[in-house]
Amino acid sequence: MPKVLRYEMQWDEETYAMAERAARASGLTSIKAYVTQLVKQHAPETLKAYSSIQLTNEQFDAFCEACDNPPTPTAKLRRAAQALDQEGFAKCQPPIFCPWTRAQSISNHSIAARAGLTLTFTATR
Repeated sequence: MPKVLRYEMQWDEETYAMAERAARASGLTSIKAYVTQLVKQHAPETLKAYSSIQLTNEQFDAFCEACDNPPTPTAKLRRAAQALDQEGFAKCQPPIFCPWTRAQSISNHSIAARAGLTLTFTATR
């Protein structure tokens, strides 16, 4: 049996009443069951939407060029990388095809990787 975790929420009266009515209208016996159902239905869609980026061929070529010839990291970017390290974020391993240095890997890709997402790039014509 999977471990059950607890999550507490505070709602205003109007939102609570609306959730209670929606739970009953859905045939569920509690707000907890309703919220659980909503998460199970919508979280996969949300995660999928944020894990894929569709690029044109020109955009993909520009991305590959930036990976192959990255600009020198600025002082501001180096400070951002250090701040993330100090906050306890795991170091992200850059993709094999992209020879980034540690400071250069601070991008949407590494932030998504830290959130447990895998980005896929699809070139379109």
